[in-house]
Amino acid sequence: MGIGEIRLSGAKRPDCDGGRGTLFQKSCVWLVRHQHLTQWLTVSFVILKLVAEGGNGFNSNRKASTYWLSPKKEQIVKIRKSSALDGAEIEKIHIKAFGKDKGPEIADLVSGLFNDKTASPLLSLIAVEGDQLIGHILFTKATFTQTTEPASTQILAPLAVLPDVQRKGVGGQLIEEGLIRLIETGVELVFVLGHPDYYPRYGFIPAGNKGYEAPYPIPEEHAGAWMVQELSAGVIGRITGKVRCCDLLNQPEHWRE
Repeated sequence: MGIGEIRLSGAKRPDCDGGRGTLFQKSCVWLVRHQHLTQWLTVSFVILKLVAEGGNGFNSNRKASTYWLSPKKEQIVKIRKSSALDGAEIEKIHIKAFGKDKGPEIADLVSGLFNDKTASPLLSLIAVEGDQLIGHILFTKATFTQTTEPASTQILAPLAVLPDVQRKGVGGQLIEEGLIRLIETGVELVFVLGHPDYYPRYGFIPAGNKGYEAPYPIPEEHAGAWMVQELSAGVIGRITGKVRCCDLLNQPEHWRE
């Protein structure tokens, strides 16, 4: 984990500035910043191959998933944005993933977030295997209070994968694709309240000790579950404050064990 840049012995780091530019440039910076070296090398090889074949280089208008390659294998499933037609299947995913006790509540929350104007802009992605929807992730708008400087911010909630395809990397692929797409749109910070052993695999770090207060108090024994990831270099440490979610998510019942 960590945000430090990789230092390669005898090699230069990628010529990317992390600001505006092609999706490859932004993805490249994110990969190096979060130490996904193998993935950066794979992406670099693809770009060099395109140039060698006489193309015009990287087409930034193509979808991020085209170039987000795993170091072990190609994409496990197809990731795409959800549409209104996917609503019923998305609800089923959350009900099955969270079980009969919490599932219906989470499904109702997701449905409500789609209709909450304060949640926009939001990013809703689904994982598709064949013609079956097997996973869903939702990022919604967040803002800061008690801060002197604004930042483009999102919160990840919720993430769900069907039980029979869990532990196969689908959730991770949804997270990674979501982060790449958020980079494209200029998002600077992403927060999540989740399992402290899972989300750090994808670059998240504890948020409380970085000066980011959750919308509602997190018990000390669960402080590590409140996490953040910067998608723009230098935001952590420069901007601090209390996070406010969209209206529906900014309710105390969603911040209790």
